[in-house]
Amino acid sequence: MKLRLGAVCLAAVFVRLLLPVAVAVFDYDLSVFQSPDTSSYWVPAETLAADGAFASGDEPEIRRTPGYPLFLVVGFQLGSPVWITILLQVALGVLSVFGVHELTRRTNILPEGLRDRAAILSAVLYAFDPLSIFYTSQILTETLFTTIFIWHLYALVRYVATRQLRFVAIAGALAACAVFVRPVAYYWPFVPSGILLGYAIFGSRVDSRRVLAATLLLFVALTPLFGWQVRNAQQTGYTGFSAIREHNLYSYAGAAVVSREEGSGFLDTRTRLLNRLDEKVLEHGWGQAERYEYMGNEGVQMIWTNVATYVAIHLEGLIRVVADPGGNEFFRFFDYDALSSGLLVQAVDEGVVSTFATVVRVAPAVVVVSLVLATMLFLQIVLAGIGLTVVGQRREVATLLVASVVYMLFVSGGPTAHARFRHPIMPVVVVFAAFGAVKMRGKIGGCFRNGVTQATCND
Repeated sequence: MKLRLGAVCLAAVFVRLLLPVAVAVFDYDLSVFQSPDTSSYWVPAETLAADGAFASGDEPEIRRTPGYPLFLVVGFQLGSPVWITILLQVALGVLSVFGVHELTRRTNILPEGLRDRAAILSAVLYAFDPLSIFYTSQILTETLFTTIFIWHLYALVRYVATRQLRFVAIAGALAACAVFVRPVAYYWPFVPSGILLGYAIFGSRVDSRRVLAATLLLFVALTPLFGWQVRNAQQTGYTGFSAIREHNLYSYAGAAVVSREEGSGFLDTRTRLLNRLDEKVLEHGWGQAERYEYMGNEGVQMIWTNVATYVAIHLEGLIRVVADPGGNEFFRFFDYDALSSGLLVQAVDEGVVSTFATVVRVAPAVVVVSLVLATMLFLQIVLAGIGLTVVGQRREVATLLVASVVYMLFVSGGPTAHARFRHPIMPVVVVFAAFGAVKMRGKIGGCFRNGVTQATCND
């Protein structure tokens, strides 16, 4: 009996409701839905709901962008911001499962008889993806961002298949929305635009319509972003898109480099740098623009002075993004962290190997769960690698999808990197994992012979 998409979506709803239901049944404090970053979205969302102004306190908000706070406003307007947000994110999680299904089917990478099989398999993989399940129950940007990004990729894939400019316009609009949710995607529109332009110019002949598509994508994606930068400049004097960049350069990347060079603890170093910043602000009477300008300049200087150290820190972060199975996230949800200082802090201070050894000693349950999740992740990555071998003539589509993984992985590195940042990468991983699984099953069953699909596999 064939598995139906509707059944997969119902299963996705069920597993995503497990954590919220557990909170309700066992009367946990609603703070389990929050992380240290939550309040920085919550405060401007409250102001938006109450006054219609995007601000924190008496100042215009420039560190966070309005995408996720606007999403939170719905819950405030309906009188239950926490539960409404979680339920909306459950709905978005299911929409993402459907999006992964459609993305897989529309790539046209597999022969027609195998597309539906791969699509339903990718939907199953994503329905039970641990990160997607967990972050549905966190008041953070992950679920909203990933949902938007999946459908952005879908629009790009549809453009490649149809050459209809409306899909490029949709892709550009969704890219802009994604950036307003998470500024880490700010430079992403240049990547698909460059890929489309490259295939237009270096093909058998220059395709002017595809050049137009690449230009349209950039124009639609960047126009609202530049508009937001004008707003920031007019209201505060800050000319960037989001001051989270300067904040991270100084408070995390720079602090990690200094702590590594000095041999001091990361948290102690970060506190010292923030205290020094506060002294500078008081001494010079700086506003937001001057404060973040200083943070950005100092952060870059700390990194550039010790660039080799930062490269090592960044690469360690990339390894954590890829390899961290995320098991500790579920334990922390129920107020059980493997280490009192947090896994991430110890990983920055002592390295991944030392941190793992400590967790094995003090929290074996976390290790067991993590090993199970790590096995699942490893198999998906292996299958995704196999799936890349069936690309065939669909190189443009494959390039766009792989480029999204490379981009999201690269920008996720650094001292704050952990499994959470793999969230927007997993949809593409499960798409290719489904291709790989279908290929392996086809080889065993005799469906693939020299890259050709046999008629017996078309049912």
